[in-house]
Amino acid sequence: MLSDYWLGSPSANSINRFAPLSEAEGENPDDLESQRDLRTPKPPPILSGGANIQPLRQLLSEKAENEYIFKSLGRDGVKIQPTSDTSYSAITKAQIERKTEFHTYKVKSERNFNVVLKGLHYSRPVEDITKEI
Repeated sequence: MLSDYWLGSPSANSINRFAPLSEAEGENPDDLESQRDLRTPKPPPILSGGANIQPLRQLLSEKAENEYIFKSLGRDGVKIQPTSDTSYSAITKAQIERKTEFHTYKVKSERNFNVVLKGLHYSRPVEDITKEI
């Protein structure tokens, strides 16, 4: 019988014990969206190498006082994680000036924005596409 099936519909007297969590008092879903938009992404890590890291640590303390996290990656590598965009730019600028070998990524705000439009024929003029957009 389907009426007493063990995976049937729940009985009428069941309650959702997580219902109070669905809408917290004083929180507006629109406010959560605006807070999500205001968050700035953290700057990318800077990977650097060298046998002697003391000069690098001294440079970091001069250019970005306590605005970074410094980790040793092994024998000849270090990872520098800046905590702000200003410390990131100061550290990378100082390393470029001293011709230090390092690797990093572009900050998200400086990256290009690429768009792909599918379903367009290659012979369609670019002017028509820009006019339609």
